[in-house]
Amino acid sequence: MMPLQSNAIESFRKYIFADGILTPTGTNFDVTVQEQGQFGSSDASQFTLLPDPLNINNLKWKTSSVYDQTVGSKQFADSMFYDFQASVLYAYKQLNIAPSYWHMYECHPRTETPNKDIFGVDGTVTNWASITFQSGVCDEACYGNTASTGRVCRASCSKQTYGGDLLLTQGGSLTADGMKQRLVNFGPVLVFTVTEGNRLYYGWNTTGLLYLYRNQQGQLMQTQEEEITQVMNYIISYQFIDCTKDIKVDTPKEDCPCPDSADKAAYKADPRTEVDGICYVRVQPEPEPVPEPKPIVVAAGSIRTSLAVMAVVMLIPLLLMW
Repeated sequence: MMPLQSNAIESFRKYIFADGILTPTGTNFDVTVQEQGQFGSSDASQFTLLPDPLNINNLKWKTSSVYDQTVGSKQFADSMFYDFQASVLYAYKQLNIAPSYWHMYECHPRTETPNKDIFGVDGTVTNWASITFQSGVCDEACYGNTASTGRVCRASCSKQTYGGDLLLTQGGSLTADGMKQRLVNFGPVLVFTVTEGNRLYYGWNTTGLLYLYRNQQGQLMQTQEEEITQVMNYIISYQFIDCTKDIKVDTPKEDCPCPDSADKAAYKADPRTEVDGICYVRVQPEPEPVPEPKPIVVAAGSIRTSLAVMAVVMLIPLLLMW
């Protein structure tokens, strides 16, 4: 195997997501590529991030229920970014789900600073590296297979939304050894090739690299190759903090997004939501109700006196007529 270069570093950009806008923080999280990664060794004779042996029929993301609903949902699967999200969650979180296109379209940031649209008018994505895990990946089985009215993000599936603590980055060309090193350090690798379409690499055996691809009918297929096809660029992910258990009172929002205050359990569990914490949401006090006017209470004696006076006033004209 080709020795690992000492300066092999992958740099993951941090973002803040607020008001539908994805904004770089100006800081990156740099990871040095190692021969012994968090998932295994690049010197191993065989390695896989997915079940071994792999039965595609057991992958819940084999087919999206909204595959051919729109141009955008079809692109999501055909580009293999759908498979990339699913396989990353499998590798890092041991989850087997079908990522929801509608959750991505409705809940993900709409714009990347400065004033760069992430989605086209038809719901397609220009640059998949802009689709971060920041807003999480929701299980299609929970979010449903229909769009919401007015592209409103539905918050009913917060417990079935995962991966908000994962970062993404993209790189250029890769050799076979470079691919193995990234697989053991970062998990599945989504590759955009010059002539062979998009591929999702997930391991290798004694005869070559293992990858998934989708044929012209959109069906998920698996195969392998001895020599890596020319790589135009690639996307990888990295989890440098587990936001389900490692959050501290000073954990930045760009590292772990703040919980939705509507999700009371998640909000209460996050130590950053204490009063004046970085995730604290100030509750506006309810306006004090305007008291209803009290009826004027008049003493009974006063009422009798008033009636007597009124009677006299009415009788005087009648007496004068006589």
